[in-house]
Amino acid sequence: MASHGGKSLLWAGEDAFTLYILVVVLNVPPAQAGTLFLGSSIWNAGIDALWGAALARFPGIRGRLPYIAWSALLVACASFVALPLAASGSLAVAAILLILFRTAFALFDVPHNAVAAVLAGEHGHLRVMRLRTVGSSVAGLAVAAAAMPLLTVRGAVLPAILLGTIGVTALLLLLPLPWLLTLFPTAAPEPPRADGREGRSGAMTPILLFCLIQMVGIGALASVAKAALHLDSSHLWAVAAAPLLIAAMRLGAIPPWSALARRVRVTTALVLAYAASTAVVLALPAALALGSVSAAVAFALFGAALGGVALLAWSVFSQLLEEANATTALGRAALGYGIFTATMKIGLGGSALLAGHWLANLPVDTGLTGAALSPLVLVVALLILLCALVEWLRQITHARWRCRGTQNRPGFRSLCCR
Repeated sequence: MASHGGKSLLWAGEDAFTLYILVVVLNVPPAQAGTLFLGSSIWNAGIDALWGAALARFPGIRGRLPYIAWSALLVACASFVALPLAASGSLAVAAILLILFRTAFALFDVPHNAVAAVLAGEHGHLRVMRLRTVGSSVAGLAVAAAAMPLLTVRGAVLPAILLGTIGVTALLLLLPLPWLLTLFPTAAPEPPRADGREGRSGAMTPILLFCLIQMVGIGALASVAKAALHLDSSHLWAVAAAPLLIAAMRLGAIPPWSALARRVRVTTALVLAYAASTAVVLALPAALALGSVSAAVAFALFGAALGGVALLAWSVFSQLLEEANATTALGRAALGYGIFTATMKIGLGGSALLAGHWLANLPVDTGLTGAALSPLVLVVALLILLCALVEWLRQITHARWRCRGTQNRPGFRSLCCR
């Protein structure tokens, strides 16, 4: 839990602060800042996928994972802390620091996620992913608390202090990670698939489709959270408190979403979480126009919906890995998580691009009020609703595929086709 908390703290800080630092501290034009963030995310996605494939194909690399992870976490923390210290307008330096961070982060993130897949196969997908989501939400809560002063105090000194504190704390929490990676077999051959097939391409097709859906949905939701940091907080205390409200409700909503998932199945709960997110996002501009109390309620509900999507998406993905027989094979788990985190990071990069273009296209005389959010939330709501529909269709198609593919497995057909 400590290593996951440290990793989550570092990632949440990077995702939350990068666009803000590029635009406000380094004075990079918003559209360029969003493009740079997306470019670094695509780079990160490529590293995730390649690193996951390498860990799956070359078992000997796993023996060096503790040393690789130790070096990578040092580089990731250092580049994270250095970003607000770059000179104003230094786009090239910012790009180098982002590439360094993204590369180093991927080198310990993918094997750490593979470890989680093995644990989920042993202890239950929803249970393990709930613990992971708690750690991520607590880290997000800490980052949100750090973000609140940025909405009222401008300048480069405060961001440097905040990122320095987050970076050092993350480094201390990540210290057990190299040791954790020694607990799993390094050069053992991968076990065969449960259905006797050796190829990975067929097994990874359902996983890839699921990842693409979540890439769009989570990326769209994240653009709203990024846009909230740029709203005018001088008249609405709820805007200044928005990061904290969103993060607190992401954590507080884990028990009810878990209970719902146990009652109606995790896959159904994920579609419901996307539907709830659509309604909350559409209500945000009106809630901001009505005052701080309604705005606070809207941000809290947004956080609860976002937390549900995050928890349930990871849980469904973990189940898909089990169906691909990847929870008993560290290499295949690394490949699967490499694909998932790669697409998620492209989605988060797209969220920065979307938020950056929203900022760049606002009229000069338009204040950053709730009304200014309307163009963004309409696009986001449409994307989320589309994701809910496609995810529902994917689940129906996948259930039928499983039934056809498991007719000769005793006891399984009745389970999957009920």
